[in-house]
Amino acid sequence: MDYFKLENSYQNWLELKKNVTVSYDSLDPRGIPHNLKIFSDVELITIGFSCDDTNAKYRYKLIGHHQKWSPINDKKEVSYFKLPRGKYTFVVQAYSRGVLIDETQMKFGINGVLNYFYASYFLAIIVAFIVLIYFSFKTAKLKRNQKLLEQTVRERTAEIMLQKDEITLQKHLIEEKHREIADSINYAKRIQTALLTSQEYFDSITPENFLIWRPKDVVSGDFYWAYQFEINNQEIVVWCAADCTGHGVPGAFMSMLGMSFLNEIVIENAVYSPDQILDKVRKKIVSALEQGNTSNIEQKDGMDMALCVWNKSTNELVYAGANNPAWIIRSINQGKGFEIIELKANRMPVGYYTEMKEFTKQSFQLQKGDNIYVFTDGIVDQFGGPDGKKFKSKKLKETLLGFQHLNMKDQALMINKEFDDWKGMNEQIDDLCIVGIKVS
Repeated sequence: MDYFKLENSYQNWLELKKNVTVSYDSLDPRGIPHNLKIFSDVELITIGFSCDDTNAKYRYKLIGHHQKWSPINDKKEVSYFKLPRGKYTFVVQAYSRGVLIDETQMKFGINGVLNYFYASYFLAIIVAFIVLIYFSFKTAKLKRNQKLLEQTVRERTAEIMLQKDEITLQKHLIEEKHREIADSINYAKRIQTALLTSQEYFDSITPENFLIWRPKDVVSGDFYWAYQFEINNQEIVVWCAADCTGHGVPGAFMSMLGMSFLNEIVIENAVYSPDQILDKVRKKIVSALEQGNTSNIEQKDGMDMALCVWNKSTNELVYAGANNPAWIIRSINQGKGFEIIELKANRMPVGYYTEMKEFTKQSFQLQKGDNIYVFTDGIVDQFGGPDGKKFKSKKLKETLLGFQHLNMKDQALMINKEFDDWKGMNEQIDDLCIVGIKVS
């Protein structure tokens, strides 16, 4: 074995043993423990291996998890996700020109510690969460069953002819269950979409706006939110674009918590300063998820957010951000050009962080015709283009500057097209959210 990583990181085994997180008999010359026992929950285990023959191919299996050998291939690393508690033996064989030249084993065990999550906010949302995670696990199980069935079909061609009717029936049942699960997940998406601020509400704020919201999966960890009110005869608008930890079902958990906390803090408790809003959302997230209370595990659940408060009567913009900036594009040289003004964010998330300082706010005097953009990192991190590279912030700035002659709704169409052209046949790697508002 070359290495044994936890959570995709190399470990200081001596320190872990000292802290009674693991136990083992000894370390081999490469620093890999013998008879390793892990006394904590592990999300990801990664094992690397090789031999002296650089042209060798490998096959492997994890006894206690799956008894079948993998196909012989060139991979020199294998990862296992959320292994249950138990004893395991990892076996890898090296082949050269079809001849077995080496075999290595490693034994380890997992004795996990259960972590319980207690949530007390919004009964209806909790019910939705339970439905989402139940059907997510159900979908994963059915997909595994379908792959096993397809593998059996390939290996037993003769038996397929004899069992055609039975297999057809099984396939029909699986497809029917997939349809039921897909219907449930789509219903969950309708719940999440209903919690997002509507396009009609944004149109009431200003007719010149756009909303781009493209989940990577059916449900999203990105969200946008807005609230408009009047105080002291002045019209005030609060809005944001946020990127929660993860995407899909885990991200949807955090997004619905985030929207609920914003409703409570801004609408119910009348907190209108963006820095104070971020501070209070962070406090609620840390409290709700019980973050930072363990000595060995540091949770990272939270969100990045760009939050704006616009006084429409005075055209003053007050901004605070957690990792995500706000961009203002303004006409210069009597309309012959444009410039981008960036309001930079604090380099920390809305959630547990090693140094949780107070968020800071910035004030900016807007002018009529200014365009304000807040967004998540889903577009700038997307791989594509002729060289398969990231889109990056520089290209996003060039894209927005190139579309300033268009109204906001047409800008959204062109941004979507630019993203699709860049992505091409590549998979969308993250949720995407952009909000654009014109000062009129």
